[in-house]
Amino acid sequence: FNYVDKYSFALLSSTTLVFLFYWFIILKYNYLFIKLLTTLIFLIYTISYIILFLKNPGIPSREYYKKNFKLNSDEKKNYRKCSKCNIIIPKSFKVVHCERCEICVKNQDHHCPWASKCIGENNLNLFYTFVCSLTIFFISLFISFTTCIIYVVSILR
Repeated sequence: FNYVDKYSFALLSSTTLVFLFYWFIILKYNYLFIKLLTTLIFLIYTISYIILFLKNPGIPSREYYKKNFKLNSDEKKNYRKCSKCNIIIPKSFKVVHCERCEICVKNQDHHCPWASKCIGENNLNLFYTFVCSLTIFFISLFISFTTCIIYVVSILR
């Protein structure tokens, strides 16, 4: 593990622990529909996170990593070289070098410490799914906790 991987492990393990606490303790006081809906949201979150973690963010193919790639004067107009990783890529590609990953990524949006990788051309939609499902998951937890507290308070009166 490096320091970035600890963040992704912390995110997945803490939400799993919250979910398990929610499933076994809090949901005794909630309806089955809320239990199933929250479980579905949690599964969407977990699956999108795992796929996001495993998917290539948009790293150019190996054909561009040529050490002794000779360009004639006409080709130099259409290609550029990354000074950090020595990749030679077409100028039509919007490629950014990530300092944390030490790779070039097509259409890089940002480096996500929670996913422990760059967010780029190939995984941007998965990142949006991950963030939206995580947000909806926590909103559903808040609603469930609130209804549980209301239920317990009404019993105690």
